[in-house]
Amino acid sequence: RNVIKYGYDLDLQTQSIQTTSSAHTPRNAAAYAHSKTEFKDIVIDFGMRFDYFSARTQAPINDIDPFAGDAKLDENERTRSRSNLSLSPRIGLNLNITSQTAFHSHFGVFRQMPAFSTLFTDLNYFAQRVSQSRTTYAFGNPNLVLARTSAFEMGLSHKLSSQTQLDATVYIKRSVALAQRTTLLAQPAHYDTYRNTNIATLRGVEVTAQFQPDPFLSCQVAYAYAYHAGTGVSDYPEIDLAPGFPTYLGTPSTNSIPLSSERRHTLNAQLNLNFPASFWAYALVRTSTGRAYTPTEPISAQIGFLNTIPNSGALNSARTSGFFQMDLKTGKTFNLRAVQIHFYVMASNITNHLNTRAVYSDTGQPNVSGWLTTEDGREFLTQFGETGRQKYQIKEQNPLNNGSPRQVHFGTRIQF
Repeated sequence: RNVIKYGYDLDLQTQSIQTTSSAHTPRNAAAYAHSKTEFKDIVIDFGMRFDYFSARTQAPINDIDPFAGDAKLDENERTRSRSNLSLSPRIGLNLNITSQTAFHSHFGVFRQMPAFSTLFTDLNYFAQRVSQSRTTYAFGNPNLVLARTSAFEMGLSHKLSSQTQLDATVYIKRSVALAQRTTLLAQPAHYDTYRNTNIATLRGVEVTAQFQPDPFLSCQVAYAYAYHAGTGVSDYPEIDLAPGFPTYLGTPSTNSIPLSSERRHTLNAQLNLNFPASFWAYALVRTSTGRAYTPTEPISAQIGFLNTIPNSGALNSARTSGFFQMDLKTGKTFNLRAVQIHFYVMASNITNHLNTRAVYSDTGQPNVSGWLTTEDGREFLTQFGETGRQKYQIKEQNPLNNGSPRQVHFGTRIQF
């Protein structure tokens, strides 16, 4: 299915992939110009980015009635996909208010190309599936446009002393036209495709304090509060907007990269130590609140399970557990004439804290789906008994749902 989706053919006897005349050859181009102007107390940066993208493939002329009454997608019912052209300006300003205080601001527009998996499909395969009312598959839409993120920030930095500096920044990011899976009420059958209907907004403030009370010691502490709204706030499978409306398991995420980690409160602290005899160490502590997700009815963890899953709560109304991690790196440097040799030990997550990356959207837990308590789950247990329970519980233990455990690395780096 995925081979022909991109315009290729698979020879089952030789297990080789053959290029066909319908193979997709998209084009993507970008250019950027930047200018910087400096005055006595003011620095102004200005940039402009140009983006071009074309899927260079075909799409149905009428996606609501693609076959015009029959079960075939004729050539006169197809059209070339549209191209995307965009200009994205960026401008920045740095102003020295006093010798200890400075003001900075920045505004920029950023474009994001859709994932190829949301763009392409084989139209013959499309016609076959839709004409037979087999609509659990999401067909690509080559007319998706580049997602647009507008970002603005401004802040102040102030030196309290030669050893201490404070920075405060407020920011807002607004993303529109993110790709979202959508069900079209088409003829002769409903089917799923993608539309630029997903949105996301991020508002926040960040305060950073830097201390260096001694040449051998420095410390930085940063706290951020961020509030996310819209539909593109989670990197979990996309959920439909209305609670109770069905969605399909396995729907791709929105790919809203700047907004994917929706954490309300974040605190980071870093300590750097430089001892005599070229011995050094640093520690990093990170903690934050959990990410938002939408509660649903129990979801099976079995391979091949495809069914509609109604939401059981409002969009992004629940949160995963928080995040905590402590990292440590230490080492010693040896100078041998023109050669520097660094020996180091690096430990990540030294407390071996169990951080959650993803959860089952019914229970909010990374290793319990809740499906065994449903009617289908009870029938499964009646049929397969205790052996089936044990195998299903093994399947629930998805290692991708958990963050990395403690890791210790020993290494060396040679510079010459």
